[in-house]
Amino acid sequence: MQAPSVDLAELRRDIDRRSVGLQIAARLSAQIDAGLLQPGDELPGQRELAALFEVSRESLRGALQALQARGLIEIHQGRATRVAAGAMPSAEANISDLHPAAMFEARRSVEAMLTGLAATRIRAADLDLLGRMIEAQREMLADPVRFSISDREFHLAIHAAAGNALLSRYGVEVYSAGYSARRAVMRRPLGIPDAIMHHERIIAALATGSEAASHAAMAAHIRSIEAMAAS
Repeated sequence: MQAPSVDLAELRRDIDRRSVGLQIAARLSAQIDAGLLQPGDELPGQRELAALFEVSRESLRGALQALQARGLIEIHQGRATRVAAGAMPSAEANISDLHPAAMFEARRSVEAMLTGLAATRIRAADLDLLGRMIEAQREMLADPVRFSISDREFHLAIHAAAGNALLSRYGVEVYSAGYSARRAVMRRPLGIPDAIMHHERIIAALATGSEAASHAAMAAHIRSIEAMAAS
């Protein structure tokens, strides 16, 4: 008997979808592990999440199923998906005992430097992506959970545009160190509008290709968060 033929193109697409789903799952679980997304937080709908990450709904569903299997989220038909009651920050990711001044100093040093580097290497496609993120963020003024997910994607997209994988890894670490303070700031009336204003200035600086202006724009953004967190 002849063995059934294998559709290699479909198999490759299936592998790609799984890979994207695992990447999205890792990005969301990082925020849960660090405490930015907390038990009971309601996640955006699948259509919104897929648009936020710019992936297919099929890939997004795979990511959510992986998170559900790990007990990090609760999915119920006809109800909002929420961070599971038992999903707590991991011991490794919990660095809330880091002094705030040290954390913000690290962010200014690493993230501002990465933003300056990104200005010298950023592509039109990267700027388009950041622009789309800003457009979406303007609809998130009253939704800290949605904004927190988008904010992380915005910063990590800039890190990636810098074109140095090792430095980008450091960028993720120092950004993640600020999760607890960032969550508190985003729940203040001016927290999200202020962040969006700075995001717009950062994109404008990146578009000029100026390393110094882009470095300064990100440093000003982080100083603004620090001042709001301290007030």
